[in-house]
Amino acid sequence: MVCVPVNRSTRIFISLCVALQSTLAHFAQAETVQKEAISHSDYEACQAQNEAEFRTAIRAITLKALRSGIARLDYKALVRDQWRAHKLENVIDTQVDLAVLQVRNETSWGQLLKSLAYQDKAKELAIAVAERVYRSDATKTALEAMAIDAGREIGKSIELTTTDAKLPAQKCMRAFLGPRYGQTVATAVINDTSAAFTVAPDDAKASTSGVAVAASASGAITGAVILLVRRQLARMAQRLGQRVVGAVLGRLVAIVAGGIGVVLIAKDVWDLRYGVMPIIADEMKSKATKTKVQDELALAIQEQINGQMEVLADGAAEHIIEIWREFKRAHLKILQMSAANRQFKEFVETARTDQLARINEVVAIVIRQGAGEETINRMMTNGSLQRAVIQLPQEGVQIAREIQSVERALSWWDIAGDRMPDVVRLGLHKKAEPESFTRNSLQRILNIDDDVAISRLAAVKARAREVLFEFEDEQLSRLGREMNTQQLDTLAGYMTGLVPDARQEVVRTIVETPSRMNRLDSDYVRQAVIASSDQLAAVKMMLRSDQGLEFDVIRSDFGLAWEQQINPVLLWNKHPLVISAAGFALLFLLLVLRRILFVPRQTRQETI
Repeated sequence: MVCVPVNRSTRIFISLCVALQSTLAHFAQAETVQKEAISHSDYEACQAQNEAEFRTAIRAITLKALRSGIARLDYKALVRDQWRAHKLENVIDTQVDLAVLQVRNETSWGQLLKSLAYQDKAKELAIAVAERVYRSDATKTALEAMAIDAGREIGKSIELTTTDAKLPAQKCMRAFLGPRYGQTVATAVINDTSAAFTVAPDDAKASTSGVAVAASASGAITGAVILLVRRQLARMAQRLGQRVVGAVLGRLVAIVAGGIGVVLIAKDVWDLRYGVMPIIADEMKSKATKTKVQDELALAIQEQINGQMEVLADGAAEHIIEIWREFKRAHLKILQMSAANRQFKEFVETARTDQLARINEVVAIVIRQGAGEETINRMMTNGSLQRAVIQLPQEGVQIAREIQSVERALSWWDIAGDRMPDVVRLGLHKKAEPESFTRNSLQRILNIDDDVAISRLAAVKARAREVLFEFEDEQLSRLGREMNTQQLDTLAGYMTGLVPDARQEVVRTIVETPSRMNRLDSDYVRQAVIASSDQLAAVKMMLRSDQGLEFDVIRSDFGLAWEQQINPVLLWNKHPLVISAAGFALLFLLLVLRRILFVPRQTRQETI
């Protein structure tokens, strides 16, 4: 980019140009890094035909990222830092003094003097001292502690390196899933994969004891790969001390003892008494010898860490595969249909990743109701599948789940709108069909301040409900609470079948005393009342409260039936005891007359 100043603010303009060039260079570098996050050969390996091949590809990518990260580690500098932190200088010097004293006391004067003349004898004494120094409990304890802390420091670097594997793992996942199931599915799983490589700031000190962290909305364990690495590295750090000490002790003894030159110089006779022991002590305490020990420790730690990379790559790859398997278990039908049905795959492509769970549930409901792929295709064509996924509220999904019909749930949504929570709360979708309501009629019922009345009115037939809407809300609420669904339906039947004056009488009486509907609720009574020539008289008779056996009232009722003003069937319902008694009396009278008029044959013969 070339910038040419066009005003007097040259210095400011140049500064802005430099900043802009730096920014563009940064973005160009970031783009290059992103393109190179996965090589062409790795990308082809990720386009595997099965999970086993995909796991191998993921493992190779993760292992490459881990090895690339630890390649930058300076093990020698790390060991020097821990050497100082654990004061191994003092520990070694103290153990050298003790070992030299012990070996000198255990060796004769002649043998000490001989060590000045013979290199083999001097080396023998050096090995004896080195054995005691580096196999002492104090030295081993200090070396183990140093190695453990070094492992922890290395673990922090490896954790950052593991995070670097996130982008290659995402690209590999997209290469594996995208061609099969579409980019929406691939993105959803990639989000879970990304979450597995990310630990929130609040989880920065997450436990490495195996306690799972919170699951994300899509089902992945947040930071699971990182925490897996942390746990593995924590276990590695605890074992690293013993492994390093066990692997390095023999080599340290050989290196230290073999590096001690035998200097056969005696200052006086007194020095000759100790032979080569002072020289051994000085050499073991020297900076050069301790540097060799540090280098050997760094090499041993590096070997142990390199051996752990395979284990970490295996664990990370297995968890990434498990993320995919978990997604597949949760969205099996979507994946199956996306692989087999191009139209459905294109539909999924238009959805957001957070809508996949809804698609999966909607499809499952459609299939459970006995429908097949043709129904899904029809719903995609008419737009009902899109509406169920995008528009239908959670209450609508609950309705679909309970009545096993997505399209009926959409019908409820069209009618109820923002009153869907009330429909679900009252269970109206279980008592009636959405087609039995209009938006206004449903709103009228839901506006009644009585859940019992609402439930009963919702179960009434649509035509009967429209008739009952002639009542005011307060009256409708009282009727709905005092009367059951059958009685409400029967009341509507009276209101549509009676003449105005009879209808008015029924409405007035029932509103005042809903319990009197018990006298009219049977179907045959309703038919008899409507069939009466004087419906008002029939209604008044059936709704009248009788006080015992009033003969004038009974005679009047029978007179109405005799004059054919009311249906005689109503007499049985109104006066069952009177009719039963009259029938019994009539039967008795017939028996007496039969006895009088028809004498038995045997009796007549005896008389003759």
